[in-house]
Amino acid sequence: MTHTNAKIIDITPKIREKLQEYQDRPDALAYVQELCTFAARTDTAVKASVYHRDILPRLVARVCEVVYLLVCACSVIDCRNPEQRVFHSNYMKNVGEELTRVLKEVESFILTLNGTTTRMIRYNLYGQYDRATIQTYMASVYQALSPFNPPAESEITNSVQKLIVGPGTGDSSAQSTSLQLDIVQYLGRILGMW
Repeated sequence: MTHTNAKIIDITPKIREKLQEYQDRPDALAYVQELCTFAARTDTAVKASVYHRDILPRLVARVCEVVYLLVCACSVIDCRNPEQRVFHSNYMKNVGEELTRVLKEVESFILTLNGTTTRMIRYNLYGQYDRATIQTYMASVYQALSPFNPPAESEITNSVQKLIVGPGTGDSSAQSTSLQLDIVQYLGRILGMW
């Protein structure tokens, strides 16, 4: 496991906690709450998985990262007014239709991997194919976020890390400022969509 992967997995519990906090908010957008639910169920399914334990946590980390970026963007929207909340949620749902589809597919795929009666047979027959499918889903999750104009795929993990734990001590001031500006621009693009 590379150093980067260890960081991703280390922040996933913090992300899950933030997703749960958002889900519990009375003024949360229904669409984003639905995405939080997908992330939580996917995480639970991955924890129950016996096979592909080296790669499935990276997939769930990616799902959590993507949903967390949307939570961060939506957290600054004042949705105490129910009409505004419905409007924003419907808008997000329309824009994020592909993201919802991909997250449903990921969840269904993982639940299929975990099927108790066929698990061993499936792993023996489709193990390598399943690994390729997991890799494809990892790319698809980021691609499905594209209608929301996120940071570059290569910067999403760093952006999430900065949002969760703040700038690292090893970052140069210029790198930290640049990344924070990218995150602010991303949030601004999401908010500017309305």
